[in-house]
Amino acid sequence: MKTENTLFADLKLVKELVYDKCGFVLTNLKLNSESLEYGACSFELNGHKIELCNYLETK
Repeated sequence: MKTENTLFADLKLVKELVYDKCGFVLTNLKLNSESLEYGACSFELNGHKIELCNYLETK
């Protein structure tokens, strides 16, 4: 289960290892509190809106 802290830590790692090295600028990070356990969030990367939604299927 994702929490705000683990999601932030994961995204921070990707930012440092990928985005920063490529010169990308991450802004306007918004965590979706209703779907936080799925890691849902949105942000802008060089002005382009990115939405991360990791939904688990239930059978």
